[in-house]
Amino acid sequence: MGRRIAVYGGSFNPFCDHHADIVRWLVTEGDFNVVIVVPSAAHALKDDLPEYLHRYNMAKLGVNHLRYNGVPSLPFESTVMVSQIEMHMLTKQPAPIRTYELLQELAQGYSKEDEIKFAIGPDIPDELHKWARVEDIERDFGFAHLPVQSMRATKLRQMIHDGVDAWKHHVPLPVRRYIEMHGLYRESEAA
Repeated sequence: MGRRIAVYGGSFNPFCDHHADIVRWLVTEGDFNVVIVVPSAAHALKDDLPEYLHRYNMAKLGVNHLRYNGVPSLPFESTVMVSQIEMHMLTKQPAPIRTYELLQELAQGYSKEDEIKFAIGPDIPDELHKWARVEDIERDFGFAHLPVQSMRATKLRQMIHDGVDAWKHHVPLPVRRYIEMHGLYRESEAA
């Protein structure tokens, strides 16, 4: 029997407690052995994202905090990683990167016995009609439907932009420090 692998893609703009809750749910309740967090390098539906490197770094900091913050947040035997696969794919193909293409690329590194699913939150099914090759994703990989819902990154960006300090309670500490150090979301991009 192969491994159960969840691919969790998104803009991670910024990586917040909502994203950490999803990773935690995938490993503990979803029974996935491997979770691959994939920050979008060339999002098909969003073109106003901050620099990829910032979003990748925040995802990496958030996942590391989830794994190593001294609290047994994740089972020891689980594997959670942040992947730069979309940046790699952009060296071989033009933007945007579509979900089906991403899953095909990732599947090349795993065995046929492994089960790969794309994780989607409760808000995504209403958007699936905008996605390319949804039927192919469902047939060849499938979706992991997440029940987790909490404060969204959109609201956090607005809070940061508006100077509302409460945002600091909704992101992992290393991500908060990164945002502050780089002055992210203080400009008009937060809208």
